[in-house]
Amino acid sequence: MTTRSLQFIVVLALLIAGNALAGTAFVIRDLEEPYEETSLRVTVFRNGEGRVLVSKCDTCPTRTLRIVPGTRFLVNGEDQPLERAREFRGKPATVFAVATTDIVSRISVAD
Repeated sequence: MTTRSLQFIVVLALLIAGNALAGTAFVIRDLEEPYEETSLRVTVFRNGEGRVLVSKCDTCPTRTLRIVPGTRFLVNGEDQPLERAREFRGKPATVFAVATTDIVSRISVAD
């Protein structure tokens, strides 16, 4: 088999594979549900658990989400101890809940 024939076969295989992938349906799912809060309403206990009150809009119902020991707290994008969340009560924050649950995955604030 010549080099030219081998190149042709490789290119042909790539084209066929590309067409097969183009027809594949990809599903995009949200893994987190964000809540933009103008005033962080959070309670954190010493055991690393707590709760935060969130709503999607001013007229939307309020939800209570659970803070668990694995919840991350970020200030300006840097991880901080969860207990520091108390210092940011009443300040703007974004709360991310694990989709279809009431568990908070992370809370992000800008200082």
